[in-house]
Amino acid sequence: MSTLLRIEQLTKYFAHQDKAAVSQLNMQVEQGEILALLGPSGCGKTTTLRMIAGFEQPDAGDILIQQQSILGLSTQQRKIGMVFQDYALFPHWNLQDNLIYAMKHISRADRVKKAEYWLELVGLGGLGKRMPQELSGGQQQRVALARTLAAEPKLVLLDEPFSNLDAALRESTRDEVRRLLKANGATAILVTHDQAEALSFADHIGVMQNGKLEQLGTPEDIYLRPQTAFVAEFLGHTNLIFATAKNGIAQTALGPIALNQPVEGQVTLSLRPEQLCLQAQPDAPGVVINREFRGHDYFYLIEQQGMLFKVITTQQERYELNQRVQVSTCYQAVIVQK
Repeated sequence: MSTLLRIEQLTKYFAHQDKAAVSQLNMQVEQGEILALLGPSGCGKTTTLRMIAGFEQPDAGDILIQQQSILGLSTQQRKIGMVFQDYALFPHWNLQDNLIYAMKHISRADRVKKAEYWLELVGLGGLGKRMPQELSGGQQQRVALARTLAAEPKLVLLDEPFSNLDAALRESTRDEVRRLLKANGATAILVTHDQAEALSFADHIGVMQNGKLEQLGTPEDIYLRPQTAFVAEFLGHTNLIFATAKNGIAQTALGPIALNQPVEGQVTLSLRPEQLCLQAQPDAPGVVINREFRGHDYFYLIEQQGMLFKVITTQQERYELNQRVQVSTCYQAVIVQK
């Protein structure tokens, strides 16, 4: 697999900000890979996307596609396609004409046939004469992606493309868009603040905070092996525990816990709620202080030895409020940087 996009020391300041919106960002995206840039509002992910597209110019650093810098090229010359959250279809053109507009690189005679091919690919074959406003939001998003792919870009950028869809439609559209990108061997970058979206959609995730890349890795790495407390807390629920480590074991309010790496001294640990378990005991040190039924599981808040622990159990494991329980774990804890 070859590297398609490489970003080197990318930095961007805005006049009204004291700190850089993006600061010395380094990352690369392989050919055919889907990367999600994940983070809270204002972390720099959209600014990064806009610099790649050519809508913003960096103050320092470089952006290379296939080892060639694209900073001197216009947006059109970069051969980058962008899918926006508002779809950006031309409302006065039918679907066929929206697609034909993107295919200036092929002969006029072939454009109609190619437009129908793309509509078939996104499950809208035979609807070329329909207007965008006659489609659902999910259908419009698929047409927007088809139009982007029809231009045969080297890289596809997706700026929160599912945020305007309701929950059920968002999931089905997300799955369909991923399938289309993979079927066409497209390389893509998704910007999102939705953790579940990043985990299910991307091959790799880059978590950003304050203009910097906190961690880059597979969804499994980011979720199960966070490197910082911010990543651990942003990507789902976690329990951060401060402890003293010796010989690969940390002494905690839950008792001794094995660590994922040998360290000595003061450490901050991360344990996901599903990595903890509960056992009802009349004289146990923990007390159930809150319970949420979430359909497929229960989410508990347990007070034990002056600390609060988040615990997820299956729907078959029901504990009552004020019931005494023992919180324990059989998993290694992950050491994170505070």
